[in-house]
Amino acid sequence: MNKEEILSMAKQENDSQQCDEREKKVFDKSFYWAFVTVLASTLVFTLIQVAHSIEAYDKMSIVTYGAVAALTYRLIKNRRVKDVLLLICAVIGAVGTTVAFVKSL
Repeated sequence: MNKEEILSMAKQENDSQQCDEREKKVFDKSFYWAFVTVLASTLVFTLIQVAHSIEAYDKMSIVTYGAVAALTYRLIKNRRVKDVLLLICAVIGAVGTTVAFVKSL
């Protein structure tokens, strides 16, 4: 192969990729901030419901399942002990809030 063929193949490979590294990082960060925003707003709404003696297990359950999904993905990609421990806590929280929600129906 000559230099031109190699450059042509590299260009085709780059063109076939959906997005560059920066776009991927921005995409990942947007989901991070979306999750943080959902978590914060759920906390505010839950506190308002608790202040009015209304159970809010449904919202807490949704947030904990989101955490389970995020931590599962992180564990698959990073394989760290910290992620295993956080995932176990999130699963316990998700199951606990789901059971509490079902009992409150």
